[in-house]
Amino acid sequence: MAKKGNGARKGGNYQRTIAKKLSLWATEGKHDDIIWHTSGSGARATTRAKQGKRTVNNYGDLMHTCEEGKPLFEHCVIELKNGYGKWAPLDCIDYGATMKTVQVFDEFIEQVERDCSLAERRYPILIAKRDKRRDIIAIPKQLNMAIELMYGKCQCKKIHYVCNSDSANPSIYIIMALDEFLQWCPFEFFRQIGEN
Repeated sequence: MAKKGNGARKGGNYQRTIAKKLSLWATEGKHDDIIWHTSGSGARATTRAKQGKRTVNNYGDLMHTCEEGKPLFEHCVIELKNGYGKWAPLDCIDYGATMKTVQVFDEFIEQVERDCSLAERRYPILIAKRDKRRDIIAIPKQLNMAIELMYGKCQCKKIHYVCNSDSANPSIYIIMALDEFLQWCPFEFFRQIGEN
């Protein structure tokens, strides 16, 4: 049996790993500390939102620690998920009779969309990893299209994922490997859309 607290420790390690990876991406390998995890994984911002208060730079799991990382977080909220048992985006299609119809991946998307709405940002981004698998990133279709306009289509395997398909306004996400996304989309993109 796992010791109490292992899940939080595992999540914290994952947050630090992704924060460093995104920092290196943002600075073209020069710095690994311009993006870091938020206090309590954004819990403070969520609690304050219930009181009608906003909390600057504290939504989702990551935040910028200096001006160099700011462009990403002016437009996006990033949620990180690591582990959570045997889940997969495909579960929303092939779930069995004993499984609930709202799947774990849908819950991940719903959480980052809530945080993004509270933060008044445009793009909710989910980065997730199953045990012994690659990191994946799920970005809204609108963000994918905006990146394609500047840099062309990402020549990698992708999944188009429709969340809340029974609603009048379903959310459509593009899922791909995180490393392939980082190779395709330079951090400069977020600076440029901030200037336009």
